[in-house]
Parts: sequence; C-alpha cells; structure tokens
Amino acid sequence: KGTRLHPLTYHNPKQMLPIVGFPMLEWVAHSLASHGVSEIVLSTSYLSEQFLAAYPAMEVAGIPTRFVVEPEPLDTAGAIRWAMQEANIDDTFVAINGDVISEIDIGELVRVHRARGGLATIATHPVADPSSYDVVVTDADDRVQAFVEKPERGIAPSMMINGGIYVLEPKALLSIDAGESASIERRIFPALASDGLLFARPDESYWLDTGTLANFLCANFDVLAGRRRSPFEHQFERGSWYATTSAVHTQANVSAAVVDRHCRIDRHAVVHHSVLMPGAVIGAGAQVENSVVGPGAVVTAGQRITDTIFSG
Repeated sequence: KGTRLHPLTYHNPKQMLPIVGFPMLEWVAHSLASHGVSEIVLSTSYLSEQFLAAYPAMEVAGIPTRFVVEPEPLDTAGAIRWAMQEANIDDTFVAINGDVISEIDIGELVRVHRARGGLATIATHPVADPSSYDVVVTDADDRVQAFVEKPERGIAPSMMINGGIYVLEPKALLSIDAGESASIERRIFPALASDGLLFARPDESYWLDTGTLANFLCANFDVLAGRRRSPFEHQFERGSWYATTSAVHTQANVSAAVVDRHCRIDRHAVVHHSVLMPGAVIGAGAQVENSVVGPGAVVTAGQRITDTIFSG
C-alpha cells in the first residue's frame, strides 16, 4: 500500500508514481527487458484496477504483461504463489519487487542460480546501514545461512541485504497452497536455507528501494545527475527536467527539479531539489525544497514547503 509515501499513495499504487515523468513500473519493465525478460506477470492487489486501466493493451514498456489480481492480500510468498498458478508457470522464473529500481544483471543472476542447483537465489546488495532491511548471512559458497530482520544499527552480522530480486523454481513455493497468505522472507526462505537450497548472489550494481520520500526523490535525482540511465527520451535543461506542457515563469528559480506535465511555476517562485507531479502549481514567491508536490496540489503565493510530501 506504500504507506511510507502517503498521501501520494492514498489514490495511486506506489508503482504507478512517476519517476521523471514515467511510471515507476515502466522503469522496472525496461530494466527487465534489457536483460532478456520477454514476458511479465504483474501480481496486484491494492488499487489493481489502475494497472488494468493504464495498460489496456496488456503491455508494459512494450513487454507482454499478464495481470493477476490477488483475491485478498496474500503477503510476499502468497502473492508469488498465486501468480505462479494463475499464469501456469512451471519453470525457473524471476520475481522482483515492483518498487525496486535496479541495474542488476538478471541474466547473470539466472545463470548463477542454475549452476548452483538450488531452489532459490537472492540478489543481495551492500548498504552502509542495513538496519532498515533484511540482512542475508552466507557462507563462503554464498549459501544462505540466516536472515536477520532489520538488525539494530551497528550490530548487523552482514552489510548485505535482501535486494527484493529472486530467481525461483516453482518447487520452492509448493509448501504453501495457492490462495494462502505467507511471507517469503519469514517462512519460505528460512525453510530453504535450513535445507541448504537457498543461495545469494552479491551485486554492487545500481539498486534503490523507492519506498520512502528520501529514496523516491533519490530515484528522480539519480536520473537527472546521470547516475541512472534513462530508457526514455529525456531532455534535461540545466540539471532539471520539464515536461513540454509545463509553464515556468522566466523569473522563477528552478534547480535540480522534476517539473511534470501541466505544472505551473509563477514569478519569483523557488523550486529546488524537488519533484512536481502533474498539475502542481507553485504560486508567486513560494519556496519548495527537498519535497514532492502531489498531483494538482497548489502551493500558494509566499508559502514555504520543505522536506515533505505536499498534497495541498
């Protein structure tokens, strides 16, 4: 439900929020396609009708896509198990969280998985502070020994975290029934690890969980700064991106910003290190810094917005 990005996600699925003008889901799909993925099964629950409405041709970023709606929220393993059954998946497949922006080489991850002969392989990623993530502990052969959920700062047994990208054999999920709610992190992976059938592959490629305000802003600014490649035809102007339908006063001060479709920035307004979603209005003399201004939100003349998600 994307609760950490409220109020943006009250009426929009997190994966449909735009990153530099294009839905997050399309960034994920482009990355998958660049590594040889030819078909997507999108497991949805919360606000699922919006995905169907946005992609009536059953394609995301040109990739044939099947939409599977959970009968009720089934948690991480239950959702994958349900999608596996509904899409008749009976061979090795990749599962990825829809809010992870990554350049991890999926093809290499699959190759390593098949070479090791396990039932599941997790892409792990190093972070400076793993206290907000699930830490993965492995032996010298990258066989997973343990999971530590959100360890206290400074005492984590590893700096490698679960990156939310997996290669799975269908058999890995057959211990739960289709339609059963279950967690892949707390139920499936620990069981596979105890049987020696779970591996990890460390990867230091670009990786970002976009689920917080700071990381959502980072996902946008990494594109502006060239730290993340764009598969779209973006044209940047002095470190910012402006949709062609946006209107920016010549005496406005805009820097390191995303100005999406049909936005308006009035005279002497300041917008710095921020994302304006479609239809946002920044009044004369207003200041917006390190923030997201939601769709259609109006920052009134002279108002100051900092370090927040503003919905008007």
